[in-house]
Amino acid sequence: MNIDFDFLKAKSASISFQNPIQRTEFLTEMDVEEALSGLGQGCKNRITDLSNFVILQVLQTDSLQYSFELKTKASAEGRAHLDKRIAAAKAADVKVSVDWESDTKFNLTLNTTLTVGYKTAGLKFQAMTPAAFTAAKKRMAAGAGS
Repeated sequence: MNIDFDFLKAKSASISFQNPIQRTEFLTEMDVEEALSGLGQGCKNRITDLSNFVILQVLQTDSLQYSFELKTKASAEGRAHLDKRIAAAKAADVKVSVDWESDTKFNLTLNTTLTVGYKTAGLKFQAMTPAAFTAAKKRMAAGAGS
C-alpha cells in the first residue's frame, strides 16, 4: 500500500494495535551467531556490518491503527487526496479506513495481517571457541529459566 502524507503535514503520529497480538518471534544475538556458520561470506559481512541492523523481534497482528494530529486544519484538497489514496488501496484489496475526529486529527486503520519488525540491533560478533560458546549458551539457558 502506498499512502503518502506530503499534502498533510503531521504534528504527531502514533501507532496502536486494535486487537491482541497474534504471534511474536524473538531472536537472541546468540541465535544469529549460531546461524552465521551456515551463511555465505557475503551474508556474514552484511549482518556484521555495523552500518546495517538486524531485526531481532517481530510481531504479527491483524489490525494496526495510525493516529495523526496535523499542524494545521486539513484542506478540502488534502482530504480529497487522502480519500483518493484510500480508494486506490481498497481497489488493490487492502482493508483500510479513515476516521476523522476533527479538522486536525484522523485515524488510519489497516485491517489485514501484518508482520511488524520493531526491535533492531547492530550486531558485532567476537570469535569464540566451541567450549566458550557452549558455556555462554548454558548460562543463557539457566538465566531464562529463573
